[in-house]
Amino acid sequence: AQFDELLHGPKHLHEGQRQFLLIALHHYESFADGDAAEGEDPRGQASASSRLGTIHRRLGSLDAAERRYLQAIERYGAAADTADLA
Repeated sequence: AQFDELLHGPKHLHEGQRQFLLIALHHYESFADGDAAEGEDPRGQASASSRLGTIHRRLGSLDAAERRYLQAIERYGAAADTADLA
């Protein structure tokens, strides 16, 4: 809940909050960019991509945010297609 408040809270970030988001960014990148063939959950990777979009947006990196949001849409679609085949 506290992390979500940080992502959707006031526009200005304090330096400590910014540093925390940078650490979270690296964590989510390692999961989102993992190889789905190695057993990663495709819906989890899609969710991580979406979360990365939000983190990039909060950090002011709007181009990176857009890329991650588009990646999340593609991954959610692929996960839905895979679920339909099961």
